[in-house]
Amino acid sequence: MEQILFPNRPEQRLPPTLPSTQLVGSYYNEGYGTVHFFTEPHPDKQGETMLVANRTEILWAQQWRMQHATGDYWAVQNKLLFCGMNIPLEFFAGEFKLGVDGKVAAFVADFESRSGQVSEGRVLFKKLES
Repeated sequence: MEQILFPNRPEQRLPPTLPSTQLVGSYYNEGYGTVHFFTEPHPDKQGETMLVANRTEILWAQQWRMQHATGDYWAVQNKLLFCGMNIPLEFFAGEFKLGVDGKVAAFVADFESRSGQVSEGRVLFKKLES
């Protein structure tokens, strides 16, 4: 997944600017609604956490599971949670944007279509104040 999304990433991953604990919170886009990021224990790496977002307020409930790619770029697996299903749907690239104050200001989801369907493009979710 990461190799497809970020074929030119450096062999030695760059660390994220901020730790994942500072990326948690709610982000909003007028057309796509709210995304609530939180951390949970990584299922495959004991002692590590991963970023997750449950989008259960939309018709086709989804879960985004994030894997750090390099720098502030993340690979996002989108799973369908509708009717109790847990089906991987697709994956896309994501990037956290920082403000001039050094704090996270937004999350950009790159909903590029790899199946030949219409691409939804890059969508900016602004960080909401907590």
